[in-house]
Amino acid sequence: WKFTCGLDLIRSPCVVYSLGSCGNMAFEVEVLNRLPHCTIHIFDKDNFGVEKWFPDAQKRARVVFHRAYIAARDDLSKDPPRRALPSIMAELGHRHIDVFKADIEGNEFGMLDVGSLPSIGQLLLEVHASAHISERFTNGPGLDVQKPANGTHYVKLVKNIERSNLRLFHKEPNIMNMDCIELSFIQRRWHPATKDYPKHYPKRAALPPTRG
Repeated sequence: WKFTCGLDLIRSPCVVYSLGSCGNMAFEVEVLNRLPHCTIHIFDKDNFGVEKWFPDAQKRARVVFHRAYIAARDDLSKDPPRRALPSIMAELGHRHIDVFKADIEGNEFGMLDVGSLPSIGQLLLEVHASAHISERFTNGPGLDVQKPANGTHYVKLVKNIERSNLRLFHKEPNIMNMDCIELSFIQRRWHPATKDYPKHYPKRAALPPTRG
């Protein structure tokens, strides 16, 4: 399960991106149960029987499957094709994502290794920190979920996310796979009606010095 904040309060239009469902769409089902006005876009190599998870025709109409992976850059020669997040958002006419959920088997390191993210209200991320995964992205030893070392891609990943004004509000190990950790981020000035977060907030003016 993924942890969200104020999910029931999100206003219309509501857009959810789900990466890597791998046939388990319990999260997406619950989102539509609580937010029937949402549209959910699923990105994966297969639709894994969307019809089975959404037998109701009205709800199924709000679920859009894309046979593609979200990556750091476009590469249509791959199978499935890789699409950069800004590219697919532009193609779909989206300027904002209310909830962005990703479980993509270690590829989160590359996908989020960008200068800044687009407007995202909440980011729900499963980070794969096992030795065999981390060796694909680092030159050092495998990551330790409890004690991630400075200089690893895990640290860089979190810093990149925070650079886009997202702040960690929940974390826990995945009890089904202790090589993974679940992270939930939210915009530092999140509001359920906001649909366009700035890349940078103005700095607060310094307080005048106090007199002794």
